[in-house]
Amino acid sequence: MQRGIFFDQDWASMPGVMPVASGGIHAGQAHELLHYLGEDVVLQFGGGTIGHPMGIEAGATANRVAVELMIQARNEGRDYLREGPELLRKAARWCEPLRAALDVWGDISFNYESTDTPDVLTTATPAG
Repeated sequence: MQRGIFFDQDWASMPGVMPVASGGIHAGQAHELLHYLGEDVVLQFGGGTIGHPMGIEAGATANRVAVELMIQARNEGRDYLREGPELLRKAARWCEPLRAALDVWGDISFNYESTDTPDVLTTATPAG
C-alpha cells in the first residue's frame, strides 16, 4: 500500500527523493505528518525540539514518542490520523516531555486558511 504523497511522473535518471517536513512542526502533529508524508520522510523538529520548555533532550523524547506511537497505531491497523490526538493525550499521561510539548504547541495544527492566494489588484493604466 502506498503511503504519503505519490507523484506519478517519469523522473528520467533522477534518483528517488524523500519528503522533508521542517518549519514549525511538533510532536502534536505526528499523526498528520505521517499520514500526509508517509514513513519514508525526514522530520526536522527544530523548534519542536530546541524550544521545548524542559530542554532539548525532552524535546527529542517528545517527538520520538509521538512518532513511534503513530507507527505502532498504524501497525495495529488503527486509524491513526483520526485517533492521533487522543492517542497523544493518553501517552502524555505517562510521558512528561510529550505532555509539556502538547501543552505548549498542542493547538497548532495544519488546519488553517491558505495564505497562498493572489493578493494583487487590477490597476488601470493609460493604455487600457
